[in-house]
Amino acid sequence: RNLLMVSPLPGDGKSTTAANLGVVLAQAGHRVLLVSADLRRPRLHEFFGFANRRGLSMVLRGQPLERYARRVPKAGDLWFLSSGPPLARPSELIRPDHLRNLLTAARENFEYVIIDCPPLLPVADSRTLASEVDGVLLVVDPGRSGRNALNQASGELQRLRANVVGVVLSNVDPATGGPDYIAYGYAPPAARTSRPAGRDGQPSTQRPR
Repeated sequence: RNLLMVSPLPGDGKSTTAANLGVVLAQAGHRVLLVSADLRRPRLHEFFGFANRRGLSMVLRGQPLERYARRVPKAGDLWFLSSGPPLARPSELIRPDHLRNLLTAARENFEYVIIDCPPLLPVADSRTLASEVDGVLLVVDPGRSGRNALNQASGELQRLRANVVGVVLSNVDPATGGPDYIAYGYAPPAARTSRPAGRDGQPSTQRPR
C-alpha cells in the first residue's frame, strides 16, 4: 500500500521515478498520494509546478493530511503532498510515531502512497522511513552509484529489515550496456535519459525500443 523510493546517492533518478510511477498508477484508475519526504533538498514539487510553502512538515507536526494534499491536474486521481520549506534539523520531525500517524491517515484515503525521500547513505532520514513502510524500491544509476555504494545501501536496508520489493536501473543505454542488459523495453539511446512528469502531470512519453 505504501512504497518508499530510495537511492544510494543523490542523482540516481529516484524523484523522477517516483513522479512517473505516481502518474502511471493514477492513470490506471487508482487513487494515489505522492509524498515529497525530502525535508533537506526537496525538488519533487517542481515536477508538477507546485509551490513548496507548506506540506509534510505541517502534517508531521499533527495537522490534518487533507489540508495540504493537492490534486495534480490532468493526472487521474493523483494527489501530491509537498515537503514544505527545507528544515535545518528534519530528523526532529521524521520520527517513527509521526510517520505512523501519517501513513494511517493516508491508508484511509488512498490506495497507494509513494514516498520520495533523501538518498540513503548521506543522511539518516530515509532509514527511519524504510522501517515504517510496506515496501522499498531501490533506484540506482550505475553511472553515479557504483558497486560499493550499492552494496552499502543494500546492506543498510537488510540491517533495517526493510522489505525491498525491487530495483530500478535508471539512465541505462542498451547500446553500450553490454550483454548483461536486455534491450527489450528500454528507451532508444537518443531519449534514454529519464524525464520527470511535466507540469500538466503527464509522464514523459518515450517510445520503447
